[in-house]
Amino acid sequence: MKAQISMEFITFLGIMLIFLVLASYAAITSSRDIATENEIKEARRIASLVVEEINLAVEVGDGYKHRFSLPPLLYGNLNYTVNLSQRLVRVEWRDRVYSLPVLAHNITGPVRNGINIIKNVNGAIVFE
Repeated sequence: MKAQISMEFITFLGIMLIFLVLASYAAITSSRDIATENEIKEARRIASLVVEEINLAVEVGDGYKHRFSLPPLLYGNLNYTVNLSQRLVRVEWRDRVYSLPVLAHNITGPVRNGINIIKNVNGAIVFE
């Protein structure tokens, strides 16, 4: 009788352990998905800010000058870069990229994390 109760108890513990492992795996996977989604949202926000600045500089025209800032890190802890190419603003981090189109085709200078100055000089968009 005691042996049977011990076997049932061990079987019960084994089944509970399997459920615990499965629940932990599901929680970790869900947490990663949420973090990835938040990274993408932050990249979208940064790309949108840069696109709005460029498009505004194009619309206002020659003589436009504005200072704006970008966060030093993406989502508080990830290094990222903003690149401008072929009428696209590209936010790149880890192995991911988020891009948005811009109106301007003549853009020079790097977009930096931190303080940026954007100008429209005779139709050319210049970052300092």
